[in-house]
Amino acid sequence: RSVNFEFLRPVAPALADLAAFAESYAHADPSGSAMKLRAFSEQLVLGIYADAGLIKPQRADLLDLLRSAEFVRLVPSQVLDKLHAVRKQGNAGAHGGQLQQRTALWLISELFDVARWLFVSRFGGSLDQVPAFKFIYGN
Repeated sequence: RSVNFEFLRPVAPALADLAAFAESYAHADPSGSAMKLRAFSEQLVLGIYADAGLIKPQRADLLDLLRSAEFVRLVPSQVLDKLHAVRKQGNAGAHGGQLQQRTALWLISELFDVARWLFVSRFGGSLDQVPAFKFIYGN
């Protein structure tokens, strides 16, 4: 179970699972946590593409998906900035970069904001249904 993302479980269980993994790895394996968060971001973006009927760019990597003009029109710039931050740090973690715990924890909080936006804007949820963010403490 996720500390912060259980509000997504009824509407996006795969995203809640990825977030739970990322939270559990944040202290012991920050790079692994960032990679799970990047996977979360990619699934979220692909879901928006599918829901909005957007055509994926020919090169369908996450960077190109985020840069698509149609996607940029749908998603607030603050959300895009957070998704790009997760993409960059997730890539760094996947390619041998040693991320610090504080980076993983920051990315979790950034993605929490994105998840709140998604929950309200795409799934018809209410902010009242989203608990306050909880800091994740190490063992």
